Amino acid sequence: MAQEYAENQGLPAPPCMQCNGACCRASSGHRFAVMLLPHEPSVPGEAVYESAGVRFRVLPYDPDSGTCPHLSPHGRCLIHDERPTLCRVFNCRSALNEDGSPGEFLRENPHVYELLRPDGPVGREPAA
Repeated sequence: MAQEYAENQGLPAPPCMQCNGACCRASSGHRFAVMLLPHEPSVPGEAVYESAGVRFRVLPYDPDSGTCPHLSPHGRCLIHDERPTLCRVFNCRSALNEDGSPGEFLRENPHVYELLRPDGPVGREPAA
């Protein structure tokens, strides 16, 4: 779905298999791993977060590892086929500023930014 969403937004597919789950870690700059949409089924480990009187269902980070509770030690999603919608549509390329400079997520995760650079591993043209 991330690739489908990326194509609809005019973005290349994200390099998910190369970054070891950076978007699933507290270093992503978010207060929790992901917010669950109202129509989504329950996910093991979910909690309720309240802000300004509004309640949200979220997956909090594991307090010991600082990762999504469903991220394996090898950086892979343990509930990939049933992962929340916002996990499915996230594309790290959307964290690039209009001028190509890194936004907050990419500044916090420079190894992901390197994957996205035009001269980096993902942007390089194949050798002829």
